[in-house]
Amino acid sequence: MNKFIYQAFFIGFSIFFTPIQLHAQELASYELAFRPDINGARGTPSNDILGASLLFRYRLDRDWLLGFGLGAANYDFERPYETLNLTSIEEIDSTAGSTLVSAWIERRYDEKNSDSYWYWAAGLRFNSVDVDNLTGTTHPTQAFDLRTDVDTALVISVTAGRRHNLRDHWALGYGARLEQRRGDWILTDSVSGQSTTVIDSYVVKGLYLDVNYRF
Repeated sequence: MNKFIYQAFFIGFSIFFTPIQLHAQELASYELAFRPDINGARGTPSNDILGASLLFRYRLDRDWLLGFGLGAANYDFERPYETLNLTSIEEIDSTAGSTLVSAWIERRYDEKNSDSYWYWAAGLRFNSVDVDNLTGTTHPTQAFDLRTDVDTALVISVTAGRRHNLRDHWALGYGARLEQRRGDWILTDSVSGQSTTVIDSYVVKGLYLDVNYRF
C-alpha cells in the first residue's frame, strides 16, 4: 500500500512540474504571485533581510506587463550604538520591520513559444520602516536608549530571472534583484542627547523565488 502511495505521489508530482509550452492565444491577461526573498546590504543596515511579497501583473501586450506588489520584511539593525561611538557591554541589535509598496514594468522573451522564458523588470518601491528602541549599557556603567527614526525610502529596483511554465495556470520562477534605497535613518540616544544621520542611502542585492498563477 505504501509503495502504491509513493508511486502515485511521484507520478502526480512529475506531471505537475513538467514544463509545458504556451501558445499566443493562451497568454493570460492577469497573474498573481507569491515571492519569498533573501537580500543582503553588507551590514548597512543589516547583513541579511528576509521578506515576502504578494504580486499582481496585468498584461499590456504579448511581451510587456505592468506589475504591482505589497511586501514585508524583517531584519536586525546591527549594532546601531557603534555609530554614536558607544561600546556596549554585550553585542545587541535593534529589530526592524518594513512594508514595501511596488510598481514596475516587466519585459518577457519568447514566452509563447517555450516552456520557460527569461525576463527583466524595473520599477519603483516605497519602503516604510519601523525600528524598535534599543537599550543597553556601555563600559563601564553608562546607559543608553537608542531611538531610530526612518524616512519612507524611495527604492529604484531592477530584477532579472527565468520562469518555467508548469501544469495549467502555474509557473515557477527565480531571479536576482538590485536596489538603490534612499531615505535617512536618524539615530538618537535619549540619555545623552546625541543624534546623527547614520544612513542616507544603501544598496540591496538579493535572490528570490516566485510561484505564479495566471488567469
